[in-house]
Amino acid sequence: ALLPRAETVCERWRLSLMTHYSGQPSSQDYMPLCDAHGNFLPVQCYGNSSFCWCVDHQGVEMLGTRSYDNVKPP
Repeated sequence: ALLPRAETVCERWRLSLMTHYSGQPSSQDYMPLCDAHGNFLPVQCYGNSSFCWCVDHQGVEMLGTRSYDNVKPP
């Protein structure tokens, strides 16, 4: 069985934004992307848009990584 663990920053942020959007974020709203362990995915995007950027392990945007087209940041 999986041991329960504390919610991560990413998961707490997702939950608070879910509440903020009344449980219905639109496809353009930002929702933090977390992996199965609750860590921030290295590439974050606004909804289904092509505006993406890279983050560090704390979810902080890394300068110079924003992309506005369909090419994901490296």
